[in-house]
Amino acid sequence: MRDQITQIHFSPSGTTARIAEELSSALSANVQTVDLLKSGPTSPMPHDGSDLVLVAMPVFSGRIPGVCVDSLRKLEGTNTPAVAVVTYGNRDYEDALRELTDILTEQGFVVVGAAAFVA
Repeated sequence: MRDQITQIHFSPSGTTARIAEELSSALSANVQTVDLLKSGPTSPMPHDGSDLVLVAMPVFSGRIPGVCVDSLRKLEGTNTPAVAVVTYGNRDYEDALRELTDILTEQGFVVVGAAAFVA
């Protein structure tokens, strides 16, 4: 178990948030939640290598929501371990998981796990 996890999610219907909460609580009792639906970061959000960041996004038409990309680009990792999670429904998640892992890697995170869940 980790000391602390930062969980970042976007969940208009609530299902992505529920999955992210289940995963985060299984990894740590101390979870800091950032809900991008309520308020995205307006300034850079730095995370050092001791953090674990779990980022969960729904999939719309095979992509992560475009409205979230700017918020994700404000995340700053320093070889910070990250877990990428996407949720999808009636169709395939296509490249959404790869898109999310690419953004996290570009922002300085080391993606140590990734998963797609039917929601």
